[in-house]
Formats: sequence, structure tokens, C-alpha cells
Amino acid sequence: MFRREPDWPVVQSSDSRQLDQLLDRFFAISTIGAAQPVVEGLVALSGSRAWQPDRSIWLWFAAWCKQARELRVQLTAAKIVMFTHEWHEDFAPQSGTAWMSLGKAGDAERERIVENGLDACEDLAPDTVVRVDDGVTVAQLMHYLTNEPRHAEAAPAPAARAASSPAAVAWLAEGKTRYSRLVNDHYGSPDTIAAGGGLSLRGGDVAAALFFFQKSINLLHTLYTFSDFENRRPGQADQPILAAYVDTLDEVLGQHPDAPVDESVREVTHRLRAISTRCRSYGLDGSLYDDALRNLAAVAPDVDVRDIVWQ
Repeated sequence: MFRREPDWPVVQSSDSRQLDQLLDRFFAISTIGAAQPVVEGLVALSGSRAWQPDRSIWLWFAAWCKQARELRVQLTAAKIVMFTHEWHEDFAPQSGTAWMSLGKAGDAERERIVENGLDACEDLAPDTVVRVDDGVTVAQLMHYLTNEPRHAEAAPAPAARAASSPAAVAWLAEGKTRYSRLVNDHYGSPDTIAAGGGLSLRGGDVAAALFFFQKSINLLHTLYTFSDFENRRPGQADQPILAAYVDTLDEVLGQHPDAPVDESVREVTHRLRAISTRCRSYGLDGSLYDDALRNLAAVAPDVDVRDIVWQ
């Protein structure tokens, strides 16, 4: 007779302390190679198997977030949301044992983790610390992932953009596909990712280059918003990256005025506004990012960003 495997995923509140400790250790590392002991601990605790979709660790994390309120482990759910975001945004796509052990969440899994995890966050005080290494709070996590507006904007609505043609949609999507295939070779820092964009530009691929520069700005935001500028400080070293994104966006719209760039422009607007606010809260000069925002608005004035948060 075959032994029937126990039901999975199994979520027990008694495991929350060990899970919290593993996630806290992950937040303190800076490279995926250093994550290997944490990953091994997560696999052992969860019983997940990366090669079996029905035993993915992301299903286990989704179950934790769904049951967080019932088990009174809302803070654990917040840490899972933070971990999921950083794993996919800052480490993915990567190679190596750690990456292979967990893999990548499907869109549905990731959506359930974030949706249920943020619901659980509503039970926590806004100043509850999620990341003990740099003091990121529940309020910061929720603002970052939801783009909730800080206040109503007084600016009038921009003129509606023309609908994108199938050709423009396909052209930009193909550029993003090429970016996704190439970006793994450029991970390391905002500058190395931007260098990948430079290579794409020199090869005449402005569509792929746009996503390289967008990713570079996204990583700047992560470094500045989720830390106390320990690994990098805002300054003129960022200017070439900001200018490259705006100039490339201008070139993209020059080639295809109806290209569907709204999502990219809105994300970069959010990242730059958050960096600007973060700089000022630490007494630093944020004018570089304000200038980039003005340049961005001039290139894409018909993208509605009135609701994008400043903090």
C-alpha cells in the first residue's frame, strides 16, 4: 500500500516564531548567495518542494496570510508580504541553489499573499515595525505596495490618452520580453542594471532599454525607502539613471506615440516622489528627483499621476 501524504499546506501558530526569525534573517542579507541558509530553513519548516507546483512555498505563504487573523499572527503575515516583494523585485530572476529552492510565485499566488497579508496588516498599529534591521513599519509597507494617495491632488485631470494600437502594444511587450531575458546578466546595483539599458540603447532597442532604466529606479527606491541609506546615498550618481529613463521614454513615444507606457510612468513617478519625500525627512536634498519628476511630466503629460503617493 502507498502511504497517503498528510494534507498540505499545514499552518500552525506554533511555527510563527521560527518563521519570523527566518524572515528577519533574510531581510538582513544583501545577496541571494547569503540567503541559502534562510532558504533551507524555510523549505524545512514548510515542507515545500519547488519542483511540485501543488507544494510551492508560495502556496504555504498564501495560507499563512489567509489564516493570519484567525491565528493572531498578523505581523508574520506582514513579514511574508515584505519577503515576497523583495524576493521577486530585488532578487528575481536569479540563478543558483537558493533561487531554485523557492522558485517564483505565480501571479495568483502572489496576489493572494499580498491581498490577504495587507488585510491582516490593518489589525496592526501603523508604527509596528516589520523589518527589524531598518525599521520599516506597517504604514510604510502598505503605502509602498498599494500606492494609496497621501492627499487629494488639486491639479486638473490630464487629457485622456489615445488608445494604444495593437502594433504599439506588441512592440512594447516584445521589448519587455527582451529585457526580462537579459536583465539577469546585469543584477548587482542600480548602475549595473542601468548599464544593461545602455547596451540595449546602443543596439537600437529603446523598448527594452525603458524597462532596464525603470528597474534601476525601482532598485534606487528600495535602497532609499527601506533602509537608512546604509548602502547608497541619494546624489548626483543617480542623475544619469534618471535622465536615461526620461530620455528613453521620450524616444519610445517618438517612435510609437500611442505606446502603453502609463504603467511604467506611474511606477517611476511613485518611486521618485517617495525618494524625494524620504530625502527631505532625513534633511537631504531631494531636488534631483523633483527635477526628474518635472522632466517626466513634460515628456508624458497625458499620463494621470494625480493619485500617486508622495510618501
